[in-house]
Amino acid sequence: MWGEKQEQTPRSSRALPLTLGVLLLASFAARFAASKIYGRGAIEGDGAGEVRIAENLRKGIGYISIMGLGPGLDLNTPPLFPFLISGASFLTRSYEQAGRLVSFVFGAFLPLPVFGVASLLFGRRTAGGRRSLRRPWRFSTPC
Repeated sequence: MWGEKQEQTPRSSRALPLTLGVLLLASFAARFAASKIYGRGAIEGDGAGEVRIAENLRKGIGYISIMGLGPGLDLNTPPLFPFLISGASFLTRSYEQAGRLVSFVFGAFLPLPVFGVASLLFGRRTAGGRRSLRRPWRFSTPC
């Protein structure tokens, strides 16, 4: 009631979801802009092997790749990416497009763990880059 104190969250804790949301939106925008500017090239090397593993998984053949010394079981490729491509191929109906979609989404989410590690190592203020964003004119004037 009147005499009770309400617990207030620190300002940085309240601003964290907003900061992460803006970071995520900026990351998706940057990935989308890069895909429009540079276009899509052919899937090369490891990507082709992972797409083939995903295709074989979905067809029921198993975790079989075209990479390595010969066709067969590929133990050098981590299993998560081919499994995600295989699952995303139900949405896109194309293994190549599913691979691009998985790469796009997980690449866009990559700044979140980077922000987390930077905030643990250097503090949340530094991880957000607030000092450089707050007063950018500091760097544009000669000393």
